[in-house]
Amino acid sequence: DVYKRQRGLGDVYKRQARIEPFTSLFCEPLLEEASDALGRPLAEVALLDVGCGTGALALAAAARGAHVTATDVAAGMVERTRRRAEAAGLSVRTLVADGCCLPLEHAGVFQLALSNFGAIFFRPPHAGIDEMLRCLRPGGIIGLTAWGGPKETEAFQIIPCVARSLFGDDFIGADVPEKGRMSGSPEALSAMLSSVGLEPHITGPVTRHLRCGNAIAFWHRFALASPGTRRMLARLSANQREALQAAVVSILEQRFGGGEIMLPASAYLAIGRARPILGPVHVGTAGFAGISGHWAGKGVFMPGTKNARGDAALDFYQVRASHLLAWHRHLVVLSPPRAPTSWRSSCTRLTCI
Repeated sequence: DVYKRQRGLGDVYKRQARIEPFTSLFCEPLLEEASDALGRPLAEVALLDVGCGTGALALAAAARGAHVTATDVAAGMVERTRRRAEAAGLSVRTLVADGCCLPLEHAGVFQLALSNFGAIFFRPPHAGIDEMLRCLRPGGIIGLTAWGGPKETEAFQIIPCVARSLFGDDFIGADVPEKGRMSGSPEALSAMLSSVGLEPHITGPVTRHLRCGNAIAFWHRFALASPGTRRMLARLSANQREALQAAVVSILEQRFGGGEIMLPASAYLAIGRARPILGPVHVGTAGFAGISGHWAGKGVFMPGTKNARGDAALDFYQVRASHLLAWHRHLVVLSPPRAPTSWRSSCTRLTCI
């Protein structure tokens, strides 16, 4: 109803005020890296923003002239992005969609698929990256941002560290860090991109300073914005929460003299480029056995099926579309069994004769 919808939008506005001032600091670096990887400015580039949140990355890309489609699983986020784009006079197409299950019609549409601190929360992360890959054109680029480790994100560690000093590790527990967020280490990012057939390029750490007006503002922003910190606070009594807040505020006021809080936080920028794309392949009946065995060796096709004349043929039902797209986007087969419609829609070009 209208009340629930307005209340939901109110929560979105609060999220924008608490989180976006930090995450938006990395939008321009990500867009610069993506533009460099693509080898051209972003004007007229078809760009997919996955996990758009309240729209910071989508709006920054649209301001550069990109044709942006912004998606998020949360309808309130998508609505906020749409309203902000309209208010700014920018053209951004918005769509409610799960990053791990993007629309089928997005296959092979975009030159860039980006996620600013969104894909790192996918479960599992590589499922979302797989979907982003499926949505790319040949030669397309995937780009994402991920927070560094505890030593690289001081701003996020203050409340948990003070809580441990007051109440002990056993009481606070081990789940104060973001649960479900993948590691932002260069090794983890490279491994994830490589696992879906991308050539990884990691930049960083990229450091920005996160600012809050004073110690009280810092407490309210980080205590309410971080899911891990919220879970930790929920286990504390009212008196314990008050003691924790007082201790955090006191430490920050002593350090910054009661003025603006400015703490460093670092992130890594991960760019994945699809591996080189081959040209069209024309396969006759005599060539089925050879190409079937070749692609089976790549983990894409399963050999052994026969067509009506008994020739070796490709088993289309064993294809993972994202793997096929990573290896070969243009496949022309002269005498295969009938390929399912869903398989055809996942390919840039499939000709069955």
